[in-house]
Amino acid sequence: KLRNNHCPYFNFNEKHLEPTKLMKLRIFNYNADTFQSMLKGVINSDGCSLKRYIYECIEVYRGMNSMYCSRRDATTEENRNSCDIVREFDKFYSLYILNSNGITHNFPELSSDTALNVIDGCLLEESKYDSYFDERPLGTPITKGVSTAVGAMVGIPPFLVLMYKVNITFIQIYVQYLKHMII
Repeated sequence: KLRNNHCPYFNFNEKHLEPTKLMKLRIFNYNADTFQSMLKGVINSDGCSLKRYIYECIEVYRGMNSMYCSRRDATTEENRNSCDIVREFDKFYSLYILNSNGITHNFPELSSDTALNVIDGCLLEESKYDSYFDERPLGTPITKGVSTAVGAMVGIPPFLVLMYKVNITFIQIYVQYLKHMII
C-alpha cells in the first residue's frame, strides 16, 4: 500500500506571492542586526554593495506593500504569508537601519517617494565588489546558458540562486568589514 508522506519543509514558491522578491526581504529580515553592525563600521564607499542591496529591498517592499498588503480584503494564505514578510521588513528596517544611531548614511523612509536609483556616496557604475558577482560571459555563446540549463535540470528554484548571490555578496562585504576592524 502506498502512503503519501509530506515533506516537513514547505515550498516557498507555493505559499507566497512573488517568492523571489520576498526571499530578498526575508534574507534582510534574518540579517538586519548584522547589516546594522556592518553599516556602523563602513568607511566611504566600502558599503556601497550593502547599501544597494538595502535599496533594492526598499524597492521590493514599496511594490509588494502597495500591491498586496495595503488592501484589507486580501485573505488568501499566500497573501497573509507574503504580507507577514513585508511587515517584518518594515519593522526590522525601521529598528535596525532607519532609526539606528551610528549609521551615517541617510536611508529613506519606506513611505516616502525618494528615488532609489541614486545612493549618496556610491558611484552610479558598479562598485569593485559588484564585479565579483556579475555573471561575465565566458567562452562561446553556447556556454553562457549552461549554468541556467544545469540549474533547471537539477531543479534548483530561482530563489535559491538569488540567496546564493546575496550570500556571496554578504560574505565579500563582511571580509572588507573585518579588514577595516583589524586596521
